[in-house]
Amino acid sequence: MSMSPDRVPDVARWEQRVRLFGLAVLAVPPTLIGCGLMFTFVGEWAGVGPVQRVVIGCALLMQAPVIWVSRRVPPTGRRLIAVRSAFFATYAAVATAAALLAREEDWEILSIPVFLMLIFSLHALYERCVHRFEKFGRAKAGV
Repeated sequence: MSMSPDRVPDVARWEQRVRLFGLAVLAVPPTLIGCGLMFTFVGEWAGVGPVQRVVIGCALLMQAPVIWVSRRVPPTGRRLIAVRSAFFATYAAVATAAALLAREEDWEILSIPVFLMLIFSLHALYERCVHRFEKFGRAKAGV
């Protein structure tokens, strides 16, 4: 089944929409985890302090420009370096915030897996941002 040349731009636009939608969907879990730690009783229960709230807020805000850079095609060159640096700096900041939380008197050990879930969900978004996608209808059979 062949497509007429005037339909090809429609497919390209749909591919971009699907990519943006996929990035937005992958941004939901870290947003829910981060907001849960910052604004609900879970953060109070875990002993999340102001330093942790600032780090979590920065991690959540970092998602928007990274999705914007990666919305059409995966970044390359300097943009890839910037995206990679932003994510890995965020991982380090969240891990440091979790380690600082462990030094507090009123922290819960069960809060550490929540910070790990935040890091892993951010990493899933990173993987999707730098992942090259197959064009619609161009995927190889059996791969």
